[in-house]
Amino acid sequence: MGNASDPNNLMTAQFSATDVQQMALLLDGKKLAVQNGNPMVGGTAKMTKDGNKYSFTGKAAEVGGAPDMSNPMNPTFPTHDFTLEVTCP
Repeated sequence: MGNASDPNNLMTAQFSATDVQQMALLLDGKKLAVQNGNPMVGGTAKMTKDGNKYSFTGKAAEVGGAPDMSNPMNPTFPTHDFTLEVTCP
């Protein structure tokens, strides 16, 4: 989803009617990811549907960013808030 001619605004997602399983985002040149059940990727996402409009909100982990080692037994990656709206024809 997104504008294929704009490499700074792209999204792929796997979701069901009630749950977002994973997302890969490229926003403002940063690679971001959400993957449920994977603590190394982490992030959270919520999807709502209104007719043919889908809204995605949450926090995505920065892929390739330096991990936060404040808890070395469970390092996390920097997260970024996101909001996306997609309308299907």
